[in-house]
Amino acid sequence: LEFRRVLFRSVTLDDYTYLANQVATVGKSKAAAATPTSVTLYVQSQDDSSVTPGISSGLPTSAWTTLQTNVAAYLSDKKPVGTTVTISYPTYVPLYLRMNITYDDAYKRSAVKLAISKALLNTGGLFSYDKNVFGRTMPLSAVTTTVASIPGVVSVDFVKFNTTVLGIPAAIK
Repeated sequence: LEFRRVLFRSVTLDDYTYLANQVATVGKSKAAAATPTSVTLYVQSQDDSSVTPGISSGLPTSAWTTLQTNVAAYLSDKKPVGTTVTISYPTYVPLYLRMNITYDDAYKRSAVKLAISKALLNTGGLFSYDKNVFGRTMPLSAVTTTVASIPGVVSVDFVKFNTTVLGIPAAIK
């Protein structure tokens, strides 16, 4: 595997991902293919502190379009002859989460709520940019463990943990 990468050629899907990540301003990438000659490479720009880096109102930003051009140019001499590489932006899927928390009376409820929010959303939090990869399934156990480990949380019971609202798939923009 490393030998192919030294040659800077794309042979496997992991190679496409690795090589795309060598392009400046690429934050994350993931290759997928139904056939060996047609590869789709999902590329995300580096973290810009937005919820959807490189995407605004469901459409790629001009910075992402430049990134797409740069990745295509970089891969042009590294892909096998006859292989088409399509560079796409990722589809962000909203996650709906609602939980009932039992608090320890020895802790301020507002402080525990803030700690839960930080543990899930802030830099280094479970849902933060640096902790996630494309196509990842978020297990309920990971959220439970994260929330339950917060001082002041006695128990956590999930009421909602899905990607739909009232059984209707969330709009993906």
